[in-house]
Amino acid sequence: MFYYLSLGSSLNPEQNAVQMVYALCHRFGCIALFPFRYTASEVADDDTVFLNALAVIRSTSGAQDVKARLNAIEEGLGRDRSESSRKIKKHTADIDILSSSLNLDFSSFEMAEEAYIGACFFYRGKQADLKRLGLIKCERVATVYLDAESDDLVLVDDELRGFIHGVDPAITKYPY
Repeated sequence: MFYYLSLGSSLNPEQNAVQMVYALCHRFGCIALFPFRYTASEVADDDTVFLNALAVIRSTSGAQDVKARLNAIEEGLGRDRSESSRKIKKHTADIDILSSSLNLDFSSFEMAEEAYIGACFFYRGKQADLKRLGLIKCERVATVYLDAESDDLVLVDDELRGFIHGVDPAITKYPY
């Protein structure tokens, strides 16, 4: 099953964005990742700046298990999921499942009403440069995985071939 995710952070967003990618790769293997974009808050009544991206993961687990693993990633990055104001409060990590499907299909991203999802999907707004933190800047959706030997994030510069067919060490790759 493919799970379509939104990723966001408003506290130490650059650092936490990279940590979310590390954690997703560690738990789910290679992921499809759209470039991170700076976006405005859609729920808070302040000038909070978010760093958002879209990602797709594959898992044979059901949605409840996947959501539990995503919640564990959020909590591992310092998010307190017990707070009643957590939807509008600044947070280190927010990973939501937007939809799922048996076949890879980006229509849930394309048709989403939220401005931050549109900014990420259609590559609008300021893109984050996270290279100094271990995440190379990619210009489009790309396959990302965690190299087991070096513990480095690796970008397979093939858009989604590596994600769909599995990462092959012979494929050209660029360490973050």
